[in-house]
Amino acid sequence: TKVELRRRLAITQLDLDLERICLYLEREIEQSTSLGLQKQLVAEFGLLDKQLQPLLAILGEVPDYNIVIDDIDESELEILAKEISELKVRLGFGMANQMDLTKGLRDFWEESLGKFKEGVDFYVKGTKMLFGDVVYAMWLFKRTTQGYTLKPREVRTIRRTLKDILTFFPALIILIIPLTPFGHVLVFSFIQRFYPDFF
Repeated sequence: TKVELRRRLAITQLDLDLERICLYLEREIEQSTSLGLQKQLVAEFGLLDKQLQPLLAILGEVPDYNIVIDDIDESELEILAKEISELKVRLGFGMANQMDLTKGLRDFWEESLGKFKEGVDFYVKGTKMLFGDVVYAMWLFKRTTQGYTLKPREVRTIRRTLKDILTFFPALIILIIPLTPFGHVLVFSFIQRFYPDFF
């Protein structure tokens, strides 16, 4: 069942974590001249390993125990996982477990994708607004050719649209140039020439 598979995965993950801790402690003991702190860590490791052995028996790795997976107390498993995670953090393993790393990468990817979508939406909406302003300005210009006198508000609209068009293309070039290899060279040479202490 799903619960059984989850418990088996948790037990296997705890066993893997203890193996990593064991390898780390062996390396530390070989390189260390003072064994005071290492003795305490080894004792804690031994206690955690002793608590994990009955759970490993369920997976068939230790033949001395006859326990069924349903008999595992969920809270006992959580406490053991927490204690192993705390030991890993104290030893400097960084993340509490490997699942945190994949969750962090997934969160980073989702956040980056969300920002990218927001950026694309921003530029698409801006381009649509500029296109709408250009169409409106051309319609106003067409009306002036037919003898219509523009109101001050309509003149300001045409001036704003012309300014937007004049700034659109340089801004587009500035955004696109760094994406090309030649653009990278130009941008970095510009930075080095005018800001030599930047790098």
